[in-house]
Amino acid sequence: MRQVLYVQPNREIELRAAPNDPLYSSQWQHENIDSELAWEITTGGQTPSGHDIVVALIESADIINHDDLKDNRWINTAEIPNNGIDDDGNGYIDDYNGWNVSTQSDDIGAGSHGTSCAGMIGAKGNNNQGVSGINWDIKIMDIAGYANPYTEANIIEAYNYALSARELWNQTNGARGAFVVATSASWGSDGSDPNDFPIWCSYYDDLGMAGILNVGATTNQDQDVDIWGDVPTGCASDYMIGVTASNQFDVIDFAGYGNQTINVAAPGSGIYTTASNNGYTSTSGTSFACPLTAGLIGLMYSIPCSDLESMAISNPQSTADIVRNALYDGVDQNNHLIARTISGGRINAKNSLDLLMADVCNSCSIPSNITTNVINENDAHITFDIEPITDSVKLSIQVAGSGNWNEYMITGNSFTIPSLLSCTNYEYYLTAYCQNEISTQSITKAFTTSGCGNCIDLNYCNALAVNPATSLLLTKPASISGNYAFTPTSNFGGDIENGYNYGELILVDDGTANSNEGCAPLINALDINGNIAVVYRGSCNFTDKVLNAQNAGALAVIVINNVSTAPIEMGGTNNSIIIPAVMISQSDGTILMNAINNGDNPEVILGKQSEWNESFEINGQQFTTGNNNGYYFNDFTIQLSRNTTNSFTLTPGFEGQPLEVYYKIWLDENQDGVFDNTEIIYDQVTPATSSITDLFTVPPTAQLGKTRMRIQMSFQGYNTLDLPDVCGSFNSGEIEDYCVNITSGNICGMSVTSSVNNPTCQGVNDGSIALNVTGVNGPYTYTWNNGSTTANINNLSADNLFVNISDQNTCDTTIYFELNFEKELTLSETIVPPSCPNLADGSIDVHASGSSNFTYQWVNGPSNNLWNNIGMGTYDIIVTDFEGCSITKNYSLQNSQNPNPTLIADFDHDNQDLNVNFINNSINGSSYIWNFGDGNSSTQINPSHTYPQEGTYEVCLKVQSSCDTVNLCKAIEVFEQEAALSNNSKNTTIKIYPNPASEQIIINKGASQAEKAFIYNTIGALIEVYDLRDVNTSLDLNQLNSGIYFIQIRNNKGDSILIDKIRINHQ
Repeated sequence: MRQVLYVQPNREIELRAAPNDPLYSSQWQHENIDSELAWEITTGGQTPSGHDIVVALIESADIINHDDLKDNRWINTAEIPNNGIDDDGNGYIDDYNGWNVSTQSDDIGAGSHGTSCAGMIGAKGNNNQGVSGINWDIKIMDIAGYANPYTEANIIEAYNYALSARELWNQTNGARGAFVVATSASWGSDGSDPNDFPIWCSYYDDLGMAGILNVGATTNQDQDVDIWGDVPTGCASDYMIGVTASNQFDVIDFAGYGNQTINVAAPGSGIYTTASNNGYTSTSGTSFACPLTAGLIGLMYSIPCSDLESMAISNPQSTADIVRNALYDGVDQNNHLIARTISGGRINAKNSLDLLMADVCNSCSIPSNITTNVINENDAHITFDIEPITDSVKLSIQVAGSGNWNEYMITGNSFTIPSLLSCTNYEYYLTAYCQNEISTQSITKAFTTSGCGNCIDLNYCNALAVNPATSLLLTKPASISGNYAFTPTSNFGGDIENGYNYGELILVDDGTANSNEGCAPLINALDINGNIAVVYRGSCNFTDKVLNAQNAGALAVIVINNVSTAPIEMGGTNNSIIIPAVMISQSDGTILMNAINNGDNPEVILGKQSEWNESFEINGQQFTTGNNNGYYFNDFTIQLSRNTTNSFTLTPGFEGQPLEVYYKIWLDENQDGVFDNTEIIYDQVTPATSSITDLFTVPPTAQLGKTRMRIQMSFQGYNTLDLPDVCGSFNSGEIEDYCVNITSGNICGMSVTSSVNNPTCQGVNDGSIALNVTGVNGPYTYTWNNGSTTANINNLSADNLFVNISDQNTCDTTIYFELNFEKELTLSETIVPPSCPNLADGSIDVHASGSSNFTYQWVNGPSNNLWNNIGMGTYDIIVTDFEGCSITKNYSLQNSQNPNPTLIADFDHDNQDLNVNFINNSINGSSYIWNFGDGNSSTQINPSHTYPQEGTYEVCLKVQSSCDTVNLCKAIEVFEQEAALSNNSKNTTIKIYPNPASEQIIINKGASQAEKAFIYNTIGALIEVYDLRDVNTSLDLNQLNSGIYFIQIRNNKGDSILIDKIRINHQ
């Protein structure tokens, strides 16, 4: 009778609609990982709100021309191809098709290997052509050139392109950049130690912080990479997912493995996918398991649940953690993979989607299809969709970046937001309230109110400062200035891409006969300190030269080649070196040395230059803008008056040492949308390296009303004493535009007093301002920036307000008010998670501060601050004080073991006559109960038991943990050994298991001197000989027929130290 393996309900099955691609039947991988079941939920491509989901493939692939891939390729729609301009300001010029880090262009090529990988991620599905990827629709971002040359710097630059795109997407709430959720790298360094690549490995943490999961393919060699090593799959980052390849039977039949290193298995043996020249192919390799896994991550982000996208924007790293855990927890486990991977299984698309949706999809759904469809000067109208169970929606809105949130409770699916400031950038989000739940917050939306006048309405020219590529730029003397070629090293020292170093070139002197080779400690450290050291290539190690320069205080090192051939990448390793080092040619070295010897004091910038305007202060108003990749627009309206002097401070920012920069300020005085040279209101004249504080005057002829002011900052290292044109692009610096409102500034004897009451708290809009104006030219007109037109205004929240007061004789004055909340409520909490997923023994204890006499109300829970005896789930509390000020907070309670480890029961046994040794292979157990099937039991981990007689016994093992119990029963055959070959006594230090066996048997030689194993049949004929090199040796039994055999173990002297009988049962 065949052994019973599984018991399950007899369910009715519906036929599913598979994609209509004609070669789909050859893609066994989709049946293996339940793709079709997953596709019933989503076929990928976009989030519920319509954002494209992107997976970055880090190698060349023909996604431009292949008919089954081109519809799913990512293109940078913000870039105009081949115009030589970085249109989107992301630091990459003409990156329309992606990026090639080797050629510094978007020539991504058409690599055959990458083309097959791309098909696993996203060959277009259901297009009646070829095959289907795990995503029918997805955007594949191609990043090529990492291996030309194959350096750590190139690899990091490739990843950085994906990181920059995702960071921009995060920062702009999806308006710019790309929603890169995963990278796929089907390459690496076999046998390498991750400790030798600290920069590369740590970069995965940087990617993870932005929300990117990174998938790597392990070696195609049958090796335990826990022992042999592998990079990048061995990198100790939670955001590197190491993948091995499995076959149709979920067995790793050729690839690397490691239950401390490799996270998951995925189909990769004999899979079918796209190929070069518009073709298709059957192929094998971890290279294809890797992109399939990355593609599954992309599919997971497309679940029909808007909560996930909102979480990905508001907390990208935590969201990536949730997706990764669902990927791991969804695998299909078996004993073979449990022993070889961390998760113990092969990926399953349907399982992971189900787990992810259970984690993040709230029954009280976030409002969707949020639209700001009417925007006026002082109000805006929004619409959105809600589920029938939604009782109300809370709108939270603030002036962008202010931190002063106003809240409105809305019934229905539309709302007009009142009392907005004119020409002001706002951001808002929505939260749904259902009977027993509160949703997570929606994606943050943004809009700008009208009323900006000519500042916005006129067609001002575009301007952008572009950072130059990584370079060695000689800035002085002018006669030899320019860029010089160099070769960096990735073997030691700082990353040349990480900012720049600026200083004078100083030739080293170590006081020896070859003093300029820097092989000994330097004697001119005072000159070297804070500058860039120049050293000749010579007899000692490169690391010695650079370390000596570093110890003397050098910022960086330039090595001059001593032969006429091209500069090389310097070898050697030394983790103590932190400054960058490069090599230049012998001919270029001669030019630099002539300048040094002539006393020209040459200066260079080495690295990736970047500078910007850090802040602008005017008349006490501070605008800290930071690095904005060459352009910044501030739509907050600055009030200026005709014929008045204004004090300001401009502060530059640098990625390295301060550089000389030059400022000019333009004001479009006649409001014609053009900045001309007559409208320059400030010219710095003399470049500087630090903040400048000065004055400018608005001309008395300036036209009244709203217009634009432009601040331009430019690096002055290109041997020029003037700024570039006010329009267009230029290298190195930044442009900042500001809206200004020009008034007459004639007060004419008006006297204004005011009474101001701050609002009590967030949600209680009881602030007020009352004005009293006296003078001789009334009545007066009041124009507030929130649209009010009276002297007294009420129902105010925290805000920055100003009012322009004018009389009948064109006299006016502008007064500013800053309203702040009188108090701010905060919550602190003590959380005790449930001890197990199925237990309700957790608690949340909340305490409010910032006021007094609080009332606490949990949604669908108690009316006090403590909620006891709760399990895993989401809990919301509303806390209100005696004045009606309230605060709401959401808590997500997980069990203390997160994720809860899977409990697995498994054992083997070794027969030695009637005595049986049991080998416990269980995972994550804390206690064990054995039932030997003859009325005896044990609680030992690895017990031995002597049976009374031969026979078949059902042995059961109960494995317990703090949260779970599992059982496993096996029928074992017990038999007495028969005399054969000789009468050697048992050697009890050697264990042979399992016995009976099927495909393999393991010999554990313990402390014995066992060296060889000899297999004999029942008539004594020698069948096989095995070397026992390791403590544990696995013998392949597939070539032997089922039956009884004898195994003899001999030591290194050839003496027989054990004879045992084994039984082989091929199933």
